[in-house]
This record gives sequence, structure tokens and C-alpha cells, in this order.
Amino acid sequence: MSGKKFSVIVPCYNCAEYIPRCMDHLMKQTIGLENLDIILVDDASTDQGATLELLYGYEKQCPDSITVIASSENKRQGGARNLGLQYASGEYTAYCDADDWYAVNAMEKLYEIAKKYDCDAIEYNNQNMKDLNAPPEPVRKPGEEDKIWVIESDEDRKKYLMEEELGIGCWGRIYRTAMLKENDIRFSEGVAWEEPAFTYITRFYVKKHYYIKEILHYTYIHAGSTTNTPYEPKKYDNLVTYGVLMEDIIRRGFWERYRQEAEYIFWYGYFFSSLCFAAAYAQTFYPKSLFVKMQEKVKEVIPDIRSNCYFKSIFSEFPAIGDLTYCNAENLSENELYEIFKEIAQIVL
Repeated sequence: MSGKKFSVIVPCYNCAEYIPRCMDHLMKQTIGLENLDIILVDDASTDQGATLELLYGYEKQCPDSITVIASSENKRQGGARNLGLQYASGEYTAYCDADDWYAVNAMEKLYEIAKKYDCDAIEYNNQNMKDLNAPPEPVRKPGEEDKIWVIESDEDRKKYLMEEELGIGCWGRIYRTAMLKENDIRFSEGVAWEEPAFTYITRFYVKKHYYIKEILHYTYIHAGSTTNTPYEPKKYDNLVTYGVLMEDIIRRGFWERYRQEAEYIFWYGYFFSSLCFAAAYAQTFYPKSLFVKMQEKVKEVIPDIRSNCYFKSIFSEFPAIGDLTYCNAENLSENELYEIFKEIAQIVL
């Protein structure tokens, strides 16, 4: 490590309009720019060099704290973050999208907590900003108290794996860099929904996780945001990411050790949520042939999700949802499948 306290990895793609605000807040961090290793990854931008020129300008201004990496291939945010981590030298790593920004005291607060509690991950709150002129919300809501998870046993980890209070977005927390690198924890590449393949794997390695209930990060919601762009082109991405996640859990030897948890996480992300989101937001539903392939993939690793303890608890009022995983799809038309999951999506989303 370089002696830097933080590496901050920023994926950049055609972001000349947004990156100045992000960089302004990073360069003004109260922890001191000298303690930051800011890694700007240009993900093969196509804006005639506008983004890359800005990035090189920041690097020239602060060469000891800012590094630009120009990728020749667009691998989307996951690939850009994986590339950036190869160059990370800070004690902790943070991920910030180019159109988002941190509170100027964020890194100082997070580092103090990291050192005080010897944490592998520190969570914080985020505020979505649709109007940049809107007043910010209170940094901390009345009555909210910080929380810490200490994982010392398999039972502790099972609870931590299924903790609903924790998000699955990587920008919602910082991580100990050594933990990420030593365990080769990576994002899914080339897809829009890349983060679960990374964040869920970290939960198998984190030993201490602190949650500071303060808004330290701001997400700008605009027309070009991933959440605002049409769902149709990315409706298959969730299948890719959760497929990568499942294979990684098995490869690392965690599937059998945490079988109930791993089964539910995979089934819910790959099968249930993918079908619900496609029914609710895509212009066209999944082809029936793909639905059958999804059933087959689930059956390969989960003989019966209906016997899973988390499924039985969470879906106790909707047990028929489990039946859809194993039903004979030949008896259902594509439109019938769509209508079924559209109705379910209206209830759960």
C-alpha cells in the first residue's frame, strides 16, 4: 500500500457534464487530498475526447493523488471498477459514480470509524437528488442510531448474509482494500446490474461492518442515469449477474456451508426478481423458451426452493410463487406467464 488512506474509483463514460461536481467534492475532502488516491477510469468514452481531456486535466493538476486509466474497451461500470481496483493503493476503497458526489467530510468520518472499530466495511446513507437546487435532507434523521455487525461464527454470518438493512449498491459503503484484493472480489462486467456479484461476495469475507446512519453520499437522478434509461436493453442483465454470483459462491466453497442463504439469494435475484422486473418495466416479456431455461438453471442447484427456510418465512402468504419455479411451462402460454408475473410485481415491487 502507498500510505494513502483511501482509493476512490470513479468509472467515467461520456461524463464531461457531471464529473466536475464529483471531482470538486473529492478534491475538497477534509481528510486532505494528500490522503486520497483518486482513480478515474475512462470506459472507452465516445464523446470525441471531451471526458478524457477533462480527466487528464485533473491528473495534471494533482499527479500525486489522481490517476487516469483509459480503457480501450467499454466494459460498463463493473469492468471499469475491476480495472480501477488493480491500481488501488489506499488502505480503504470507495466507489463513486461520475455523476454522484460525497459530502466533503465523508472520508474523514469514515476513516475515523474504520480505525476505531477495525472494520472491513463501513456503510452510510445516500440521498437521491433529482433537483440540484433542492435543499439537502438532514444529515441524520432523529432517533437513528449507528449499528455494527461483528461476524465471529457461521451463525453470525448467516444472519449477516440475509441482513435486509444493508444495501447491495457498492457506492453505499467503503471496503478494506486488502480484503478485496486478497480474495479477488470482482463485479460482473458488460451489464447494467453489476453490483450484486460484488457486494454479496464481500459478505462472505467481512468480519466487522459498521453502519453510520448519516447521509454522506449523493446520487444525481437524471435522464441518463442507469435507473432512468429504458429497461428493455438491460432486461437480461440481472440473469447474467446472478449467474456469475452463483458460480462464484460455488467456486469459493460457500454454497454448501451457507446453502439455505445462498439458495435464497440466487433464487430471489436470478429467477423471482428478474421475472418481476421484466414484467413490470420491459417492453416485452422474456420468451417462454428462456423461462424454461431459467427453471432448468435453478433446478440444477436448488432441488426445491419451497423447502428453503427463508422462502417459507418470507413468502408464507404466497407459497404458489415457489410452484412457478418448477411448473410445467408447456401448459402456459407466454402471455399467461407475463400476466402472472405482472400481477406478482404489482404486489411486491
